Amino acid sequence: MQKKKKKKKLIKKEDIILKNPGTNDLKIRSDSKIFATGGWDSKIRIFAMKNFKPLAVLTIHRDSINSLTFTKMKRIQEQQETVEDKKNQQQNDFSEQNLLAAGSKDTRISLWSLY
Repeated sequence: MQKKKKKKKLIKKEDIILKNPGTNDLKIRSDSKIFATGGWDSKIRIFAMKNFKPLAVLTIHRDSINSLTFTKMKRIQEQQETVEDKKNQQQNDFSEQNLLAAGSKDTRISLWSLY
């Protein structure tokens, strides 16, 4: 006998009405705190996931945004040497930095450091 699979239902959370002409891409950051849209109007818009509130508009491109991606990247920060470290090699503090990369029809790629 085969077991019947339960069908999962999709539930619409909310609509956002954008005033700009259109969106080519939308990406949600891995921590689900923010998402970004890439528009036909060359703007990248950042929104809060919790309440869909607009947080920022990034305006470096001159043509429509074709693609977006979020990533975490290790950042090296030099620490000041202590007396003990003077004998040893200088230590580095590796911390993660949230980055957003965007590709545009204007043939440029932008890289943004986001909180």
